[in-house]
Amino acid sequence: MEFIKGLWVEKPKEGTPEFVKAKISINAEFIEWYNANKNDKGYVNIDILASKDDESKWWAKHNDWKPEGETANTSNIPEADESIPF
Repeated sequence: MEFIKGLWVEKPKEGTPEFVKAKISINAEFIEWYNANKNDKGYVNIDILASKDDESKWWAKHNDWKPEGETANTSNIPEADESIPF
């Protein structure tokens, strides 16, 4: 688990309009963290989580999941018949 440097997430305060889902604060330390963690397309994935002990406290976690390299299953493909002229 990796906390994200320079990024803070807070649950909206009471009385905030319902359409506001979170308050996020970023400082210059985040830019440094972003540059060190962005993927080859320039993105970082971030999950917003609630604390297990106090669900009113939220935090951000770097989601660095990558799919495992998948290879095609070629075991059922018949071998080429070299006697066919085309």
